[in-house]
Amino acid sequence: MIHKLFPYLCKNYVSMEYKNRIADKLLRDKLEAMGAVLIEGPKACGKTTTAEQQAKSIIYMDDPV
Repeated sequence: MIHKLFPYLCKNYVSMEYKNRIADKLLRDKLEAMGAVLIEGPKACGKTTTAEQQAKSIIYMDDPV
């Protein structure tokens, strides 16, 4: 219920433990070599969750603050 009233409070809430993906090592290597990457894929396939696990900082463009 709280997530419906105050979604910004729950933005970083993860209900399940992160499971390592095959792409994690590749993502780490590319970030180290290039500094930035573009992650593309279908809706709800784990793009944001995977990126959040590797990111040193996160800027949400839809965040009003």
